[in-house]
Amino acid sequence: MRSGELGGQSIQVVRKEFIREEIHDRIEIKPLKLRQYFLQQGNIQDAENVNQIEPTAFRGKRGRMLAEVSFAGTSFLEGFLSVYGMEFDCAVERCGCLK
Repeated sequence: MRSGELGGQSIQVVRKEFIREEIHDRIEIKPLKLRQYFLQQGNIQDAENVNQIEPTAFRGKRGRMLAEVSFAGTSFLEGFLSVYGMEFDCAVERCGCLK
């Protein structure tokens, strides 16, 4: 292994992946933002379903969030993932360290 590499990957690649995972773990989806997203899409049913989900489901580890909201149905999960993606992109942009 050459200097500056970790398991065959450069330190920069490993660092970026670590930062991405850290950002994923810190994202919190605010119920109001999710509700607004559904209303903008004209999806009133899923907007109402936001109220039925425990607010702590929108914080923390990605896998746990997905497990918590997956019961609400496919369209709800798709909307949640859209909002999650937007939040992640904003967090990466604010960080500015993954360019």
